[in-house]
Amino acid sequence: MLPNFSLKNSPRSCLKILGFASLALILSACGGNGGSSSSNSSSSSSSSSSSSSSSSSSSSSSSSSSSSSSSSSSSSSGDVSQVLPSENHYYAKRASTAPVIDGEIDAVWNDAPWMEMTVAWTGFENLKQPSGPQDFSGKYKAMWTPEHLYLLFDITDDVINTSGQYWQQDTVEIFIDEDKSGGQHNYSHNAFAYHISHNLEVVDNGGDPALIASHINAKIKSQGTRHIWEIRIEIYADHNGYVKNEQDAARVTLTAGKIMGFTPSYIDNDGNGTREHFMSSVNTPGHQSNQGYLNADSFGTLELVE
Repeated sequence: MLPNFSLKNSPRSCLKILGFASLALILSACGGNGGSSSSNSSSSSSSSSSSSSSSSSSSSSSSSSSSSSSSSSSSSSGDVSQVLPSENHYYAKRASTAPVIDGEIDAVWNDAPWMEMTVAWTGFENLKQPSGPQDFSGKYKAMWTPEHLYLLFDITDDVINTSGQYWQQDTVEIFIDEDKSGGQHNYSHNAFAYHISHNLEVVDNGGDPALIASHINAKIKSQGTRHIWEIRIEIYADHNGYVKNEQDAARVTLTAGKIMGFTPSYIDNDGNGTREHFMSSVNTPGHQSNQGYLNADSFGTLELVE
């Protein structure tokens, strides 16, 4: 309430009245502005919070982008444990150093991808699929140097059998056609079907057995039901397999871009008198009808790359 001054008072009194009235108006105005300022402060705080939230969102987006970039970088750099599905063609990388043949997985093998061996050849001899991964599971990888082809097999097999005919035992069988010419190769060296037993005996039809065995150097390291096969192979063109000089002259130096007929396989015999599973990564009509050991047209392919 304003002081009770009468207009009949002196001019100074009138000024006092006007002064108090102005002060009241100013205070009223300040009070209103104060409320508005508080609201603006809250809005500013909300805006700041929104800005902070936006900044956090931007940071999260940046983190997500960084994670995506890292994932992309990781993907593009290659996965050393990559396992390719079974298929008829394999790209074999050149080895930076030659693996030591001792059944150990040297670091140099990290440069090559695995390929699964999930194809069962079942069109003959009542062969069937394995009953489970302990019965058989396997994969392989390949590399090369100018002097040799290198193969690594990682095989799980719960029963190892080394009795009976060489083609009925637990065996890695490797089909190679150096010039991919195809055709008949039984009892000739137009192509090869190397059988490597758990006793590391090497057999193929045709030619001098000792000369054929000299093509292969292999070691196996077993731990329980897991068996690592490491194999080095000399590659030969067609020749008379009974004459060493002719074999020596047919030795092939490997180069990038070369494509060979090639099939990796594993024979599994659980001790029932005959092979029960014939496993590979290659699926062709010829192999499904047991023509691989006779005719190289059945083979898959292996391509040498840098």
